[in-house]
Amino acid sequence: MQLPTIAQLMQRTQYADKAISARWAWCLLLVLAVGLRHLMNDNAVPLGAKFGDTDDALRLVQVRDFLLNGQWYDTRLQAMGAPEALISHWSRLIDLPIAWLISFFALFVSYLQAETLAQIVWPLLLLFGLALILVHETERRAGVYAGIIVLTLLLLTPSAVFQFMPSRIDHHNAQILCAVAGLLLLQRSITVPNSGWWAGVAMAIGLTIGFEALPLLAASLGLACLVACFDQQARAGACHAVIALAAGLAVSFAVTVHPAQWSQVACDALSANLLMLCGAGALAAGILRARWHQGSPWLWVAVFAAAGAVGLGGYIAANPACTAGAFAGMDPIVKTRWLAGVVEGKTLLEFAAIKPSLAFSFLAVMAAALTVLIRQAVKAPTSEHVFMAASTLLAGLYGFYYIKFMPYGTLLALVPLACWIAHLPAIGGTSAFTIRASAMILCSQTWFALLAGFLIALVSDVEADAKQKLESSVASCRTKSDLAALSTLPPGLVISDIDLGPYIVASSWHRAYAGPYHRIHASIRDVLALQSAPLATAAGHLAKMNADYLVLCGVAQDKRKDSAPRKAENFAAHMRQGGTFDGLEPVSIGQIKGPLRVWKIRKTGL
Repeated sequence: MQLPTIAQLMQRTQYADKAISARWAWCLLLVLAVGLRHLMNDNAVPLGAKFGDTDDALRLVQVRDFLLNGQWYDTRLQAMGAPEALISHWSRLIDLPIAWLISFFALFVSYLQAETLAQIVWPLLLLFGLALILVHETERRAGVYAGIIVLTLLLLTPSAVFQFMPSRIDHHNAQILCAVAGLLLLQRSITVPNSGWWAGVAMAIGLTIGFEALPLLAASLGLACLVACFDQQARAGACHAVIALAAGLAVSFAVTVHPAQWSQVACDALSANLLMLCGAGALAAGILRARWHQGSPWLWVAVFAAAGAVGLGGYIAANPACTAGAFAGMDPIVKTRWLAGVVEGKTLLEFAAIKPSLAFSFLAVMAAALTVLIRQAVKAPTSEHVFMAASTLLAGLYGFYYIKFMPYGTLLALVPLACWIAHLPAIGGTSAFTIRASAMILCSQTWFALLAGFLIALVSDVEADAKQKLESSVASCRTKSDLAALSTLPPGLVISDIDLGPYIVASSWHRAYAGPYHRIHASIRDVLALQSAPLATAAGHLAKMNADYLVLCGVAQDKRKDSAPRKAENFAAHMRQGGTFDGLEPVSIGQIKGPLRVWKIRKTGL
């Protein structure tokens, strides 16, 4: 056998390097793997059979309204909320591309099929963009092989990939993409100042879509400005980011908000108060860059502090209630009886009591990444290294505070982990490839979750009950075909389980009295009052709500031998268990798969 020459070996190496450096192809493979994994999952329902969650369902309703009436500024959803309809604060920046996809696919398939295809393609497109950003940044720091490692780690990060699965069309994934991109670019801007412009743009787009990442972005940008005060190399990038953020938000405000509403100040959406806050920071950054670029650190601190005080004062003066956050003004009863029970709003400690393996895996990934970053900052204490560690720590703390924010921390953690793994050397007789492949698996969130789940199962059955606790109470009733059967009834206003409302309006021609949205907290309060009412007073609540139908997700039969029927303690429990009530007439909607129960409300009988 003839051995290859040195020239042939070098040529083969060049081909291999070209293949590995084709980052778009590897990112596309990742997207295909995620899509196929969803399709082949035995526990997954067929694509199109169910919505991802309530937000995905209502997003589709909002896109339909946009396609139907073409009103860019009008986001009132007549089908959701009573007696007042929900005025959605969700940005049209998400509606527009989904509407384009539906319109495009509708040229070749039916409209419903076009909707299903859009629900598949849109989140995967966002995942493709996220993968490209992570690969590009990882390759910049540690070479092309590190890019392959970060993609593998991403595939094995369920808390992040979950938000990009087919059917996830709400807005969380887009916000995650913009925030992670903005933070990675902000880290880079310390040594590559022009990256600051793009960091600010990415943050502005993300905040236009929603305020989910606002505390994290504000803290990180404030930290970048503090670093810039004491490191002249970091000043240009931080100032560029602040100026681009303010300019991007101003442009987005002008594009997405009707001029007649510019004076209206909201706490949960882009409005004048945030523009004043960011504008003050941008003015300070512009002055410092133009006049005192070489100024003393304490001069920069004083100017930024003054700008922050002025901007924060304007923010509070515009609407003092916004100091309480996005849920300012919510009915206290709704906060304690509904919002407090929302799983995604729990802290990591609270979540650990439900799903300890996932909570542990998040902490393990963050600990591993922070160990790498802190070690790097100690060995080479540059501003870039210190800021990388500090901003990643902030993201981790953000995920600890609310589990909904775990993806921000885990995604930022993947980059330093991949860079560290890519430089691991051979140990003894074990090749570097084997060492790196092993480290890649052992540092993944999936491995940590499996390990924790196995160990926990030895002493507790909490993991076995996690799925039931994490699923919505209406999970067994959100099949599209079941809900579509409601359209066999004349159109009307439906009182339902709060989480069932968005699925009803997305799958039928009915209106829902309430849904899980803080802007219609009065509607939520009415539904909660009816559900918890004793039978003796329930008729009064029904009469006041003036609805046409009652739809509840029934109680699944418990087949355990030691189980006994529970006594109904209120109106909702009584009706779920098949009880009767004067003024309610059971209605059949044909053969359905889930335990959906429907009644016609006889208003004269209440």
